[in-house]
Amino acid sequence: KAIRKAAKKLPKAAAEKVEKYLTYQKVSAVLNIAANAEGTITDAIQHALQKVGIPKTFARIGARLIVFVLF
Repeated sequence: KAIRKAAKKLPKAAAEKVEKYLTYQKVSAVLNIAANAEGTITDAIQHALQKVGIPKTFARIGARLIVFVLF
C-alpha cells in the first residue's frame, strides 16, 4: 500500500514503472527464498516442469512465460 500511495504522487508513466518494479522485486525476492536460496523462481518452476516430463527447452520457455504473466 505504501508503494502505491507514493507512486500516486508521481507522473502516471513513472508511477506505473515504479510500482511494477518494486512490487516485482519484493515478490520475486520472497519467492526466491521460498524456492531455493541459490536459484531463482524461474529455475524452480523449470525444474518442476521437467519433473512432470516436459523437455528442458520447453520447460524453460514455460517457466519464463509463467513468471512474465504473474509479474
